[in-house]
Amino acid sequence: MEEEIQQGNLITPSAITTIYNPFNFAVINEQANEANTQIPDSPYLIHVGRLAKQKRHDILFAAFAKLDKKYKLVLLCNKKDKAFKLAKHYGIEDQLIVPGFVQNPYNWIKHATALVLSSDFEGLPTVLIEALAVGTPIVSTNCSHGPSEILTGELSKYLVPTGEVNQLAQAIEQVIADNPDVTRAAILKQVSADTVAEQYLAMAHSI
Repeated sequence: MEEEIQQGNLITPSAITTIYNPFNFAVINEQANEANTQIPDSPYLIHVGRLAKQKRHDILFAAFAKLDKKYKLVLLCNKKDKAFKLAKHYGIEDQLIVPGFVQNPYNWIKHATALVLSSDFEGLPTVLIEALAVGTPIVSTNCSHGPSEILTGELSKYLVPTGEVNQLAQAIEQVIADNPDVTRAAILKQVSADTVAEQYLAMAHSI
């Protein structure tokens, strides 16, 4: 949003500061450690998001079909029947797990081998930040807006162009091979509740 304001010509602010929405990582990790007998023992990838055109489940499924068959794909989404119908088109219906609505997604995310986002566009996709917070590696399309702000530095190699099935599959294979430590991602410091509170206080004192 800051970039769009600066690039536009409608308003010209004398100063501008970006402050992210805060995340309470203590609560997220507490929920991530809750036991859940539904979580599979076999390795799986996870995608979190409603079944909608912008999420590009077609790209996700096509990429997943290229991976080692030992992996399952967990979808935390709505429209379970529609998800299985689409998965059948790509021949992965037997690898798909759709538990439906879950009150606590964090333990599902924590136990995943990686979280994959295949969208054409997003706001700031908070699920990417939540995955990093519980130590789960990410592969994401470099869609607007958000992923490139979240996957920075060494993690930026897991960003792929939108709509690119082969590159998405390759990035997933790469992140599985690398198993990077994502708990020190720079974004986590920027969005922590303590940091955000300090930024608001500093802004208030400067007025």
